[in-house]
Amino acid sequence: MIRYLFPILLFGAVSCSAPSGKPEVQQDIYYYTNYPQSGDPVNDTVEATSITRHSERDSLLASLTFEVHGTPHKLNMYSNRFGNTAMNGETTVYELDDLGVIYGKSPLWSTYARLHTTNDSIANLIDRALEQIILKTQ
Repeated sequence: MIRYLFPILLFGAVSCSAPSGKPEVQQDIYYYTNYPQSGDPVNDTVEATSITRHSERDSLLASLTFEVHGTPHKLNMYSNRFGNTAMNGETTVYELDDLGVIYGKSPLWSTYARLHTTNDSIANLIDRALEQIILKTQ
């Protein structure tokens, strides 16, 4: 059985190569899916270096540490509620490690945004962090 599988794997590797014979290097893609109060979700692609960060005027509301594969990660919850923001402009954001904001929502409106990526390990980390947001009530 394994000897029949090897030619398939070899063919797959060769067929995925660039014309020069070198394997293509895929760059990770990051994008926020914004879920408006009405209408369809909208995807906004961002560069890894441009992932949203909390504002310096935001207040840190909670912080927790969790592990994925033995590596600790920090998740911080911020709000702009206590700054100079109108009530209907309030947002709560969750920032993961040095990656940036992975989830943001409005407590007044039924709108939110979530970060996605094509990088499987980072996508898994984001999913695990979102589980922490759902399971931990702070």
